Amino acid sequence: MACLAYGENNEVLLRVNGENVTTNEFGRYLKKYAAYHHRVKPQDYLSDFVLFKLKVTDALMHRWDTLPDFKRQYMALREDLLKQNSKYQKSVELEEKIGFSCLTLPLPQRGSKQEEAKACACMDSVYAFLRQGGSFDDIAARWAERIDYRKEVWESEVCLLNEFKEQLSVLQVGNFSSPFFSPMGLHIIRFLGRKEGNVVTPVKYPQTEEEETLYWKEIYDGLLASYWDRRVKVLPDELPQQELEDYFYRNRKKYEWEFPHFKGAVVHCSNKKVASKIKKRLKKLPMEQWADELSRWGKSDSIFRSEIEVGLFQIGTNAYVDKLSFKCGEYPVHPRYAYSFVMGKRLKKGPDSYRDVYDEVVKDFRKEKETVFLENLMQRFHVEIKQDVLKTVNCDRNNEE
Repeated sequence: MACLAYGENNEVLLRVNGENVTTNEFGRYLKKYAAYHHRVKPQDYLSDFVLFKLKVTDALMHRWDTLPDFKRQYMALREDLLKQNSKYQKSVELEEKIGFSCLTLPLPQRGSKQEEAKACACMDSVYAFLRQGGSFDDIAARWAERIDYRKEVWESEVCLLNEFKEQLSVLQVGNFSSPFFSPMGLHIIRFLGRKEGNVVTPVKYPQTEEEETLYWKEIYDGLLASYWDRRVKVLPDELPQQELEDYFYRNRKKYEWEFPHFKGAVVHCSNKKVASKIKKRLKKLPMEQWADELSRWGKSDSIFRSEIEVGLFQIGTNAYVDKLSFKCGEYPVHPRYAYSFVMGKRLKKGPDSYRDVYDEVVKDFRKEKETVFLENLMQRFHVEIKQDVLKTVNCDRNNEE
């Protein structure tokens, strides 16, 4: 079933720098993202669409569309797409498809930090449940109110979002990913494998003059937006760590956890006496160096060979941490080492350093800077959004492309 975004008529939805943008053009943009889960609110994607249009407008103002390199790339892309369509008209060819199961917790594009924190906590719980042997079907039933579940999806690689491609490229068949973000929300996917099919699902070629105009405009604008991304640096490649730390402390409350965490390490070794010596040695070093130090020590003296896992552990995600730090549950006998212990500290409310939630802080910091940049572009080019027209845009899953 395809998601068809439409308004009551093909109306002007917004104006960017005096250029009209219609509901049909927004609909084409929306359909690219709507296919990945069952709940889609067009309003959630409008800000990203506006940013896309602002990039195109800014690129045109810089006259990057007149560059020989851009012209060559566009003509090559156009020729390739025409050839693909020609092949499809003549024959049906084999095409490799990638299969995966997908759990999605939808998030609005500009949702609050509290919404995002709750979503992350929820998906962390889902991930912990999977690691303890739970199935995707069990999760679909247990979290049915919050999580979309697609049991079996087979797509051509070209149709996948980059975030999905990255995960699937490193997974073994049958394995599942850790939670990851995409423009639609948070996901966990299980890789099902690859197969060849004798039915090709092509990009639907334009049937009317209006569709053809929109089709090539979409290709042209997409290439311009990619040029903009390569030439405009909203942030440096290496983020300033002091600014990240300052951002974390200014916004520390939003990183509070729903469940307690333990920050430190789980160590498995031969006996209690060895454990005491390991603790004494590692306490002199930063936590980030524990694993390397213990590995070197074990290689030089076999008595101190051990296994260590360093990081943040939410209660319920590691049986050893639950028993030894949070005093709940039981842990299994380790297959190689007779003695297990933890070293570190419990964090009840939230992280004590931005490095504890580094990925989240970087994401939020980038979003804040990009939002400021977006606001400046909106003022520069003047964006007018017709909210009454936006309300008429729907998602109809009863229509096939």
